[in-house]
Amino acid sequence: MSASKKTLSHPKHLTILGVKYALKVVPGLSDSGANGICNQRTKQIFIDASISGDDFWWTLVHEVGHAIEAEGSINQALPPEVFEIITDLFGKVISQNFDVTYKKVGKK
Repeated sequence: MSASKKTLSHPKHLTILGVKYALKVVPGLSDSGANGICNQRTKQIFIDASISGDDFWWTLVHEVGHAIEAEGSINQALPPEVFEIITDLFGKVISQNFDVTYKKVGKK
């Protein structure tokens, strides 16, 4: 990583419909053709370390959509191809309309 590249701050865990998902930023994920992966079985979201800015947040929102798909049992009602399109569009709409920054929440 070059000195000029800004490191993104992000939470280590996300709560998705009451279920805790680990958020892991890992190198080399995009080598497999994906910038992010949501493992619904292990409750982990992986984001490629090489992406940043809007691409990072768009990918995160997209993968959160897959977690919502699992935890909300939407995957039982829609074919995977349809939900992939929905999560893709949802991520794009959020990144186009909101200046997304990480807000730390927790116990007071």
